[in-house]
Parts: sequence; C-alpha cells; structure tokens
Amino acid sequence: MTQRKIGERQEARPARTSNTTERMRAEETLRDAKQFSEGLLAAMKDGVSVLDARGVHVYVNSALCEMTGFSRDELIGAGPPHPYWPPEEPEEIGRAFEKTMRDQFEDFELTFMRKNGQRFPVIVSPSRTKDQQGNVVHYFATVKDITGRKRAEEALRESERRYRLLAENVTDVIWTTDMDLNLTYVSPSVVRLQGYSPDEIIALPFEQIMTPSSLKTVRKALAEELAMESREQKNLSRSRTLEIEELRKDGSTVWAEMKVTFLRDPDGQPVGLVGVTRDISKRKQAEEALRESERRFRTLSESSFEGIAIHSKGRMLEANQPLATMFGYELSEVIGMHVLDFVAPESRDLVLHTIVSGYREPFEFTGLRKDGSTFPVEVCGRPIPYQGKMVTVAALRDITEHKQAEEALQKVREELENRVERQMERGNSYGLTFRELTALHLVAAGKADKEIGHELGISPLTVHKHLANILSKMGAASRTEAGVRALREGLLD
Repeated sequence: MTQRKIGERQEARPARTSNTTERMRAEETLRDAKQFSEGLLAAMKDGVSVLDARGVHVYVNSALCEMTGFSRDELIGAGPPHPYWPPEEPEEIGRAFEKTMRDQFEDFELTFMRKNGQRFPVIVSPSRTKDQQGNVVHYFATVKDITGRKRAEEALRESERRYRLLAENVTDVIWTTDMDLNLTYVSPSVVRLQGYSPDEIIALPFEQIMTPSSLKTVRKALAEELAMESREQKNLSRSRTLEIEELRKDGSTVWAEMKVTFLRDPDGQPVGLVGVTRDISKRKQAEEALRESERRFRTLSESSFEGIAIHSKGRMLEANQPLATMFGYELSEVIGMHVLDFVAPESRDLVLHTIVSGYREPFEFTGLRKDGSTFPVEVCGRPIPYQGKMVTVAALRDITEHKQAEEALQKVREELENRVERQMERGNSYGLTFRELTALHLVAAGKADKEIGHELGISPLTVHKHLANILSKMGAASRTEAGVRALREGLLD
C-alpha cells in the first residue's frame, strides 16, 4: 500500500510540473497581451479611458493626458465629475453616460476642458463590459479631439454665408441647373434682369426664359463641352462665355452675357451647370449705335464731294470712294496704305510734322497720284473716337481749279494795278489814292461791291469805305455819276 501511494505520488509529479508550465505560459501570454494592448493604447492618437463600475478611472492613455493637460496620476482614481468635465455642462455629460449605461452605445459630441481651463470639442465613443451575472465591470471610452474639424466646418459655414451674401447682393444673376437645364438656384438679382422672383423662375423651363435661338446656342455649347469633356477627361477649369437674349416676365427681351461652367460632384463628374449672367443691354445698344453711326458715316462720306480718310498714326483705316478716285486708286488699295504714300516728296516733311503735332487747322500740300502726277490739296483733320480708340478723320479737297482761278484773278489784278499806276503817273485832279482809283476802275466797269472786294482781295465793308471817299472827293451824288465823270474826264485808262 505504501509502495502504491509512493508510486502514485511519483506519477503525479509530472502532472503538477506540466500544469505549472502551462500556467506560466498562460501568464506570460497574458502579460504579452497586456503589454501589447497597453502599447497599442499608448500609441493611439485618440484618447482612451477605462472606468470601473463606479465611473472611476482605472486607466488612461498618454493621448488623453496630452489632450486634456492632466497627468495620469491626476486622472487615475478620479471619479465623476472628472477633472476634464466643464462645470457648466454636467447635465449634458450625464445624459450621454446614462445612454451608455442603458447599452445605447452612440457616439456623442461633448465639450471637454483642459487643465488650463480652455474648452475644446470632442467625440466620445463609449462601450462597456459585464460579468457572467450581467454586472458592469468596466466602461470604455475613446475620445477624439475635433477642434480642427469644427474649425473647418465653421470656415465652410462662413464661406457659404459669404457666398450667399455675395450671390444675393450682386447685380449679376448667379444660378445653377441640373444636367437637364432645370434651374435649381437663382439669386434675387434675377428680379432686376427678368422681372421674375427666384421662386417663379425656378419653376419655369428654359424654353420660357430665353428666346429659341438663344436656347439653341446654350444647348449646342453644352453638347460641345460634354464632348470635349469626354475627350479631355474632365477639364475642370474651362468655362464658356455666351451672349444670349432672355425673355422678361412682361414679354420683352434683354441681352445678357452668360459665363457658365460645369457643377461637379466629389468625383469630378458633371452634375449640372453653374453660371453668372450679366445684363449687357446698354452695351448692345452702344454697339448698335456705333454700327449705325458708322453706317451713317459711310453713307455721308460716300456722298461727299471731298475725300474722307480715317487714319491711326498715319495708317489708313477707312476711306471713301471720292478720295480713292482723287488719287487714282481703287478703294480696296487705299486701306492699309500710309498717308505719306499720297504726298509728293516736297510736302512729306510738312505732312509728317502736322500728323505728329496734332495740328488741326486746314493746310495745303502737294498730292501724289498713283500715276505719279501731282496736284494741290487742302486738308483739315480732327481727332475722333473710332472702334474704341482715338483716330484722326481728315477731309481732303482737290484745289486745282481753285488755284487756277486764283492765278487768273491775280493776273487780272496785276493788269488793273498796272493801268492805275500809269494813270497815277499822269496825275488826277481829285486827289484819289491808288486803292480808290483802282476801285473807281471797277465801278466804271459795272462791278458790285462784292465783286470789287473779291478782285482786290478786300472785304465789302472796305470797298464801301473806298467808294464813300471817292464820292466825297469827286463831289458825285452816286457811284454811276462818279464812273461816268471819270470816263468823260479821262481819269481812267
């Protein structure tokens, strides 16, 4: 019996040794798992806290300490209210933990307090463990500081507020549509542009807010952009500017400039359009007025007997047919030529100086025709606005006949003065001056005051004064009597 017991004891020894080894291995595994868990919790960027059934901290990781500014010694063993609970929000925090106690494991936002008193927003993710009897053993909480996210959300809200403030106060109309061109948003400024309220116009199809031709233009542009989108794979920066005619609520139309681009989802796919529309009615009216002014100018210049030219720094921009004919060119040849191409060499310095100095008074120069012949020209220029810039418009007149008439008149004048000089040499009994005796010759020839002035190069008023002196000196009652007496008495040659 003793031997059996001894044998039994000897057989039992290896079993105890095996159990001890397994227990030691289990304890080592548990230690490793605990170290791994603690290392993992310590490495987490979010705060982690473990509380017992009473809500007392039994573990906190370093992230929670850094987040709140409290040390681990200050938090371990601390029960509710915890040091990082703001005193002004106990009810909100209490309601959140009551949900956890009822197994309502929902994330909730709270405000925590750092050791320095600074508040910051967090998201708490709670959970808990129970024993076999259903009693709470531990509460677990993951705490995430969402200060950055809150700032971003506030910045986004502020951006949206600024955008809405801008959209609702600018004079341009800001709008969005879906891909079927159904309006989804229109800024209040649409009332000024089309007479509709935003709610009214959003309920209308595009067919009722723009003319058929403009709608066709928009649809064509959209199709082209979609085709280009497919080829180029999302050209995010491209926009298209269109001029369209929109319908007003009262049935009238208004011209508008529309700048439009795609509205995209987070993946970059087009989901609609976003655009800005501006009233350009006044600009269109100004453009039409300019075109009408140019048409009138063209009609007037073509009907003029003078040559009309528009040039910028000497380069011909426009000309009429009389000018081309005057210089022997086709009208198509004139455009683009330089004004000096129409000037004889001896007059080019004069013309160039006049262009540079901006001299506006009429002056004469020697013109040069295409065939090389020359002729006298009188020109007068003025600066005018033309197609958005200042240019010079010039009127040119061929004064060949005028020059010939002047030369003929000068010849007649010289012959008359020669006769008067010969008469003055013989003397006269009335003491008439050279100019008075010249005028008396023309009176005797039956010339009127205006004709006398033209031939002598003096004004009719001066002629009248000379005649008054003649009648006084001769004692004649009229110009006829003075002329007859002059002929009878041999005063005239």
